[in-house]
Amino acid sequence: MLPGSDGLAAVVAAFGEAVLLPDGTLDRKGLGARVFADAGARATLNGILHPRIAAESGRRIAELDAQGFSLACYDAALIVERGMADAFRPLVVVATSPDVQRARLVARDGLTAAEADERLAAQAPVAVKLAAADHVIENDGTLEELRARALAVLAAVRARV
Repeated sequence: MLPGSDGLAAVVAAFGEAVLLPDGTLDRKGLGARVFADAGARATLNGILHPRIAAESGRRIAELDAQGFSLACYDAALIVERGMADAFRPLVVVATSPDVQRARLVARDGLTAAEADERLAAQAPVAVKLAAADHVIENDGTLEELRARALAVLAAVRARV
């Protein structure tokens, strides 16, 4: 989505110049508000982004493989929704309660509670993601607790790989 990229050009072609900030970069907050309020617009954006993300991810994974790495982390919110869980085994899901998710979205992205709820509603419920997971990291606590849980899961994944 960098200025001059074909991805940004495709987004501008689909949604108009209004998705750009004055410096020519993508207005992520503005575009996010638009696509999370309109499922059709979200589908259009996903149709633009997902093939590009998949291609770049494939390129990077092949590069890591060529360098001899046996493990890589792919961080994406929609793996389960897109039916791709089996391509990313073992699948680790980081989960928190809906109230904490909402509060963090509001604090991090400056969203209203209603905007945060729209974004959460666009994802599969946490229970669906948990059912698909090989490992779950609970993230309702402190950063130190999250780090300890993540390191424990990483050790389990490394032992499996």
